[in-house]
Amino acid sequence: MAEPAADPKHERRRQASRPWRIVFILYAIALTIGTHWPRLDLSVGDVRAPDKIIHQFAFAGLAFLLWRTRWLRGLDLWFAVALIWIMLDEFTQAIPILGRTFSWFDILAGWCGAVIVAAWLWAYRPIGGEHARRHHAQTIFVYESVFMGFGNWTRIALYSAGMLLLVGTACAVFMWQVHPDGLVPAVMVGAGAGGVGGFYVGMDTCFRRNRPRLLENQPCFTCGRSCAEATIDEDGRGRCPACGASIHLGQWLETPDLSRRAILGLASSGFGIFFLLSVLAVAVYIGFLLLFFSHPDRFFFIGRLARTAVDMRIVIDLTLLGVFTALAARFARRLRARQVDEQDRRCLDCRHDVHMTRSERGIGRCPECGTPFVRFEAGTGAGGGGVPGSELKAADRDRQ
Repeated sequence: MAEPAADPKHERRRQASRPWRIVFILYAIALTIGTHWPRLDLSVGDVRAPDKIIHQFAFAGLAFLLWRTRWLRGLDLWFAVALIWIMLDEFTQAIPILGRTFSWFDILAGWCGAVIVAAWLWAYRPIGGEHARRHHAQTIFVYESVFMGFGNWTRIALYSAGMLLLVGTACAVFMWQVHPDGLVPAVMVGAGAGGVGGFYVGMDTCFRRNRPRLLENQPCFTCGRSCAEATIDEDGRGRCPACGASIHLGQWLETPDLSRRAILGLASSGFGIFFLLSVLAVAVYIGFLLLFFSHPDRFFFIGRLARTAVDMRIVIDLTLLGVFTALAARFARRLRARQVDEQDRRCLDCRHDVHMTRSERGIGRCPECGTPFVRFEAGTGAGGGGVPGSELKAADRDRQ
């Protein structure tokens, strides 16, 4: 008796998640060994290791990889499991035979790492209308396909390691001349930021290199099968022959890169949000100081917080920085999504008015610069081959 054919959507998710699951398992084993190694001390001579910063970066990496495994559906469940994992890891370090100590500050530092990851995962969730969501689906599909190749993993790792060494060395040279006592924390923060930046640059390079090839065969962004033979109606809509997901001819068009003016506009808007949040944080900090100095007996805990270790204060600063930048990125993405959703009224590249420009099977071109745009004709709802908003959002949840 023949076995039933595998669900193409499930098969695609499994293939996209497999490399991340392997990396997560290896990372989790290495991290658990490192946090439970008997009497481990990373201090160098008289310089104490920035233990809390190490916890923050290490468990931020664990939380991100746990999300990419797709074993846990939903941001709330993933976040709860990550927090419990971090707490259990610290509790088990108190086993007497290990010669390690338990610290609530270590747990807090690990939680701060998970909070930063959660903030950025929220910032990059689907946003906007059908144009923006289909563009987001294309981006996620290409990135998932990139990480399904071992060669791309190697390239991204080289980018990340190179930037880690470069920025870490630069921070070491700078702090050696300015403030030698802060050398180790500065190197840790600089190397971590450089590694994350190199990871992003490597991903972006592989993305731009592979996107034209991946879109050439007109893949379904849900199951990955080719839709070149799919039946497309006069509005450019159709269904994937393999999984039945809705498709549109315009979803395989590459969204043009932003102009310098558009980049500056989005950057200034995001920076404005970041600046306002930073001012608010400074105001709250000054308010706490005023309360402490006016009533030191009543607000004694503020003085204790001010006397915490330097690396713990840096962890709090990094957490605020990470959350504020995530909020700014979310705001900038919302503005960009609004531009993408208006592409059939105003050209994405030159901003020329194209709302009267004719389109064929849902695709038209700007008469000024030739940039293609997608138009979802009015009146083509679910009954006419269209895509209801609920279906788009359900597909976005599957991809997340």
